[in-house]
Amino acid sequence: MNYQDIILIIGLCLFIVMMDVEGVFGFIENEKYRKLFKVFPTLILGITSIIIFPNQPFIYLGVLCGFLGDLLLIWEKKKVCFLLGGTLFFVGHVFYLLSLFSIAKVALAWWYYLILALAFVVFFILFFILLRKDMKTVERVCGSVYVYILVFLLVTSIVITIKVNEPLLCLMSIGYGLFITSDLCLGYKLFIKEYKRDDFYIMMTYLLAQALIVLGQILPLLIK
Repeated sequence: MNYQDIILIIGLCLFIVMMDVEGVFGFIENEKYRKLFKVFPTLILGITSIIIFPNQPFIYLGVLCGFLGDLLLIWEKKKVCFLLGGTLFFVGHVFYLLSLFSIAKVALAWWYYLILALAFVVFFILFFILLRKDMKTVERVCGSVYVYILVFLLVTSIVITIKVNEPLLCLMSIGYGLFITSDLCLGYKLFIKEYKRDDFYIMMTYLLAQALIVLGQILPLLIK
């Protein structure tokens, strides 16, 4: 067992402990302590990624964008903080996408991107129409683009996993499925109505998603 394996095990153990603490306070709906601990799991993932693979900036920059987004979303009901947090998550997903292509070392056919571009237009129009009419246009545009990016990453990670025959990359696909679930829970809470233990469901699916996305990038590199 080399030092990278040891650091990964320690980092995951600390992450699980912090995630459990966050989960307990979310489950009992203690907002004060839930918000106090919510940023630590992604911070631990980011630091662990830096130590293990300092030469893979796309991985840890993606996680640290998530950490900063978590920090801003402590004040999720303030529109400025919500939009800035969402922007940081968007940037983090771009880093994850760059990391995915870097790790897989694969180039997809031109027609794949053409299909995705056409799908974006259709998806964007449909989602824009479905969003609440009382939302500002900029919020509906940003929301539509953000959700499409998540779907794009989910589909792309599945395609690349199959194309390069690397089973560990499927962890990213599962992670993005959970990320979409978490954001749907968050959107329901913010734009429709709050529900019992909403932050528990939002954070548990989100933190597990981040862990799987990071592991899906790190593990293929570790076993090389």
